[in-house]
Order: sequence, then C-alpha cells, then structure tokens
Amino acid sequence: MLLLVRLAEQIMGPGTAKHNKMKVPFKQMENINNFLSACEKYGLSKTDLFQTVDLYEQQNMWQVVLCLYALGRKVSFIRFYTYNFTPFSTR
Repeated sequence: MLLLVRLAEQIMGPGTAKHNKMKVPFKQMENINNFLSACEKYGLSKTDLFQTVDLYEQQNMWQVVLCLYALGRKVSFIRFYTYNFTPFSTR
C-alpha cells in the first residue's frame, strides 16, 4: 500500500500524497485513499479508479490493474506533450 503512495510521489512530485508507514489496517486503507485522490488530481477519471476495498480485500484486482494502466497512459501522454522536441539543432 505504501508502494502506491511512493509511485504517486515519483510521478506527481513529492508531497502529492501523504503516506503512513504504520501497518495498522486503517492506515493502509488511508494510503490507498491517498493514492486514489492523487490519481484523481492528476487527471484520471473516476471510472478509471478502483475502490479502496478492491485492493485491500483483493476483491476486484482487475479494476486495480486497469487503474494502473490508465495511470501509465496518462503519464505517457503528459510527458510526451510537455517535452520540447527540436529535431535539428539551431546554431
């Protein structure tokens, strides 16, 4: 669960998602919620997100995988269109 929050911080910048290192179930579920809210702020639609229980109780892992794929697509799209491509050097 902490891994997802660290992933969100790597993609969206430090301080984007608050993380808890405690192994208490409530705190682990809070980490999942922090990841989901960071994904929503990054631009993922609500239909791409999963429910906290889907991951914590491993009920709907397919939706978790789809969310990670959607995040990957969003990262690729944003990074592709934000870089300044110059095919030839200008001297």
